[in-house]
Amino acid sequence: TGTHWVQVSGGLSQIDVDRDDSIVGANSASGIFKTNVALENCGPRLAITGAWQQIPGGLKVVSKGAAGVWGVNANDNIYRLNADGNSWTQIPGGLSQVSSGAEVWGVNSADNIYRYLESTNSWEQI
Repeated sequence: TGTHWVQVSGGLSQIDVDRDDSIVGANSASGIFKTNVALENCGPRLAITGAWQQIPGGLKVVSKGAAGVWGVNANDNIYRLNADGNSWTQIPGGLSQVSSGAEVWGVNSADNIYRYLESTNSWEQI
């Protein structure tokens, strides 16, 4: 377990995998990419066979979870991907890192931790 790594095509500086086996990532030029992976059994390992697709926009960090696809750009602006999969809505606040799971969490440049409150479209400092 965890002893065999397989290199896949592409070049990303940041990556996130959701439990539905989809992957999102950002490259060093703030390009955003996703793949709908198909996993093939290759003996002791699994191979990714999906093709990378670019998502419009520019982010340094992107994360995908049950709460959707979220990201942060070079200016620490926060964005959530809209249902069309091609446009973003800016969310109030400023974070240097964001993580989407069952909830959305983030860290700002002062290393403070925040949790997003959907009901009020705001962040709660933890």
